[in-house]
Amino acid sequence: PIYHHKKIVLSALALMLFFVNANCQTKMPEGKIEYSITNIFSNRKQPIDTFNKYTNVFLFKDKKQRTDEFLNGFISRKSYYDGNDPTTLTMVNSNNKVYEEVEYTYKDFDPAKVCPKKNFIHLKEEKTISGYKCRKATYSLQGDTTILYVYYSKEVTAPLAFDLIYTFSNLDGYPMEYDINYSDKKVIYTVTKIKMEKVDDIVFVIPKTNKSSNKDDKHK
Repeated sequence: PIYHHKKIVLSALALMLFFVNANCQTKMPEGKIEYSITNIFSNRKQPIDTFNKYTNVFLFKDKKQRTDEFLNGFISRKSYYDGNDPTTLTMVNSNNKVYEEVEYTYKDFDPAKVCPKKNFIHLKEEKTISGYKCRKATYSLQGDTTILYVYYSKEVTAPLAFDLIYTFSNLDGYPMEYDINYSDKKVIYTVTKIKMEKVDDIVFVIPKTNKSSNKDDKHK
């Protein structure tokens, strides 16, 4: 009887821990994630573009994605990607004109499969970003010895934006802060807001007005 009682208690405890763990995760089938962007001179460790404010807003729903890049509160570029037809990444400027369409040579493009896996070194350093517990890891890109870092959270389960899949497809969590090096400039992306909310389908419709005919010319 005592053994049976202990078994029931342990089973109940395991079930409770399962639900606690599930509730700690922010499962997001659709929503919005905002990033602040800080530009730093790598050699001087000083912020540049002091008077300019850069932000990215990542919207997603099912397999559809859109990333809006803002400069001082105004959209400078929008990028559209649809995982249901993963052959094209479309970029639209502030005037709603499609100025670039990146096409892939094979239709069954799956970035998670073709992207090389990174060897992340997981550190003990932790911090809280936008209310989520994050752990730090370091890594290097293929063919580059530069050490980069990322703070990631297991509490957020959202799809990766298309441009993050190459780097973070095998990261054990969601990238909440990370850096990228461009020549003598370092760019730091930090999540400032996460919203679980419904996103209207019209958000993912690529503008038809003033659309460039470059893609159509290729198929004539």
